[in-house]
Amino acid sequence: MSLASDQAPDIALLNSVGTTVKDGLVRSLAAYEKAYGWDKTYPSTQLAQWRVAADGSTLGSGDLYAAPAGFSLVGVYYNKAKAAKLGITAPPATLADFETALAKAKAAGELPLQLGNAQGHAAFTVQLIGQSQDGAANAAKWTFGQKGVSFDTAGNRAGAQKLLDWAQKGYLPKDANGVDLQGAVTKFTQGEGVFFIDGNWDAAKIGDGLKAEAGFFAFPGAKATAIGTSVAYAISAKSKNPDAAAAFLDFLHSPEASAEEFKAGFLPADPAAAKPGTGTVMADIVAAWTKVNTDDGLVGFNNNATATMNDKLTAATQELIGGKSDPAGFITAVQDEWAKTHG
Repeated sequence: MSLASDQAPDIALLNSVGTTVKDGLVRSLAAYEKAYGWDKTYPSTQLAQWRVAADGSTLGSGDLYAAPAGFSLVGVYYNKAKAAKLGITAPPATLADFETALAKAKAAGELPLQLGNAQGHAAFTVQLIGQSQDGAANAAKWTFGQKGVSFDTAGNRAGAQKLLDWAQKGYLPKDANGVDLQGAVTKFTQGEGVFFIDGNWDAAKIGDGLKAEAGFFAFPGAKATAIGTSVAYAISAKSKNPDAAAAFLDFLHSPEASAEEFKAGFLPADPAAAKPGTGTVMADIVAAWTKVNTDDGLVGFNNNATATMNDKLTAATQELIGGKSDPAGFITAVQDEWAKTHG
């Protein structure tokens, strides 16, 4: 409503593209991207989430409509003390290594993987396994709503099967479907769980709780992939000062702005601008962020693929964990929900 008003701001903070492009509310940044060389400044996956095709809704290609200004990152936290006791001295390098670690934890009487799924966060597990096998670029096509893409891939089938297997093997909390994310964070900081899949937004709480024993790594795979997105700024179509607005957007990746973004808990586009304390969980997160950017492995949240997808993933993962559905049924349910929006 602000962008459509007569007092539209020059710059607008977007959490998602939504209908802003289709309704002509924000300006294409294609000319500024070329002038400032943003396509060379940012890894392609950082900008892809803010590119919009000519139809006004398909993401990942077309003109750029917003510039990122601080990122989130989903990977794997772990309790270093518990891992060391199990003989795990380095983060797992492959999915097979990760499963071996989960099995060791279970055999030792530890909860292998903390999880709160009341809000559908088990979808992170499926997505991380899926994109680590399918590749970030391929996985992103579905998240972006590109026509003709299917959720029925080898990686996503593996992700759904592993989630079910891990539930049946007792690798997950028995009450996972009844616990929300912050409840799971609290349990993890109290020593319940060797591993925990979550985002950098909970780093302060986990770091305060586990202190030096809190660790983090990008999900294991041939290349580092992670789930994440950014806050981003667009220029209003009604702006009378678009050049000045674009100059501010360019400033967002400067060392000064990046340092402020990191202080506020976001990861800057340039990992070198993040200055975490030595030996902290944030140091591990920045290392993972650097690796993900090097491998161009950032993928947006599957939960945001449509306006209703988070609700569907919540219900579908709860049914899968609870033994009320199987991986094939899970894949079909998710794809059918996606098709309602993207065809």
